[in-house]
Amino acid sequence: MRVHVDLGQFFVLPTLPSNILQVDPDPAFNALSNITGRFLIPAVDGTAVSVTAASYVSPANGTDVSSQVFGQLLARFPQYRHVAFNPLLTAADVAQLDTTATFDVMVSPDPAGGPNPVPWSYESRFMTGSTSTMPMGTAVLPANITMSAINPLLPARLGVLITDNFDLTVPTSGVGADDFMVYWKVYRMNTTSDIAGVAFGSTFGINDPALKYAQEINQEGDFQCYISVDDGANWVQVTRLQQIAFCGKSTKVKLAFINTNLITPYYLAHFAILF
Repeated sequence: MRVHVDLGQFFVLPTLPSNILQVDPDPAFNALSNITGRFLIPAVDGTAVSVTAASYVSPANGTDVSSQVFGQLLARFPQYRHVAFNPLLTAADVAQLDTTATFDVMVSPDPAGGPNPVPWSYESRFMTGSTSTMPMGTAVLPANITMSAINPLLPARLGVLITDNFDLTVPTSGVGADDFMVYWKVYRMNTTSDIAGVAFGSTFGINDPALKYAQEINQEGDFQCYISVDDGANWVQVTRLQQIAFCGKSTKVKLAFINTNLITPYYLAHFAILF
């Protein structure tokens, strides 16, 4: 299921229960949903939340819709005791994304022609809103191959979004965690063009506004997620809603979302870590 929220009203008065417009089931794979003037809060696959006249979207304080969504996620996997999540709805949520971080990995071949592989740093490449609220407005940009066209040995500049560290000190009583599960939800966006058919031609007599659609897509493939328990020194790729365990416990964990698609930006609705 997913919750539809009035975007314009949320910008002005984000705490009003009346921001919630409707609740409906998840559409079929590849289906397009008209989200013009609204945004979606999707429930986790196979779960549902209770929405009443008193339900609200913001603030995320434990009884809001997003907290319910991730509470349902935690209940679905009882081997975990805690969930840390980011609903990506407000400026404070976006502030937890690190705009200066780099995704440091080994690449092959060496662009300089030396021994393979070599360390390579991918700079952050994502976009988000510029006001106090950013629901469904945070996108991991497509890969850029401009420099690869000049030098085929240079890797494409991937779309990169890296989070700040989630501090697990308090919920784990300072012990840390070594067992995690990561969840995220991304969409592809499609926007039509305004048509003002006031002259002769194929659009004569047509007056259609621009419309925005969210498309249900594969959550992995050319959209990837990595986890780090050592502040980005090392990254391990994770599968969505699949357990991953490390040899030692850590009180800090961060995520990197990577887009290798050459055309499509992927829009993050929200993400979470179970531990």
